[in-house]
Amino acid sequence: SPSKPSSSSTSSSALLRKNSDQINPNSETPKNSTASKKKAAVVHATVKRNTWGTQPFDKHWLNLDCCGLVCASLTYMLHAYGVYSFGWILLPPWFSVMDEDGYRELTFGCIFHRTLFITIAALAVFAHFKAMTTDPGA
Repeated sequence: SPSKPSSSSTSSSALLRKNSDQINPNSETPKNSTASKKKAAVVHATVKRNTWGTQPFDKHWLNLDCCGLVCASLTYMLHAYGVYSFGWILLPPWFSVMDEDGYRELTFGCIFHRTLFITIAALAVFAHFKAMTTDPGA
């Protein structure tokens, strides 16, 4: 039958082509060979990146010590209480005028000192946060 010799000749010619590719160093290696797959495989190192921490690959530097976080929270609460007590408790009796209905109107001096104190307190909180979240060895 004529189909048998052609199929055997096709498979033998493919075998010869494959063997000649392995012998000839100038020819390209076939794309489906295991040697080209081994060369193409690149191994990437994977590192677990936390959002916060003190490891070299963490996104943001922050020591997650419980005592430090509690103290930082107390610091921010003290700043908030200082702004409240200075701006809304201490200043209005000194820098205000009472009208005839008993309502207290703040003067320009009160508004100026309140704004100045809030600005300085906000800068202090920002400086504390930057110092707390910056790597000291970087």
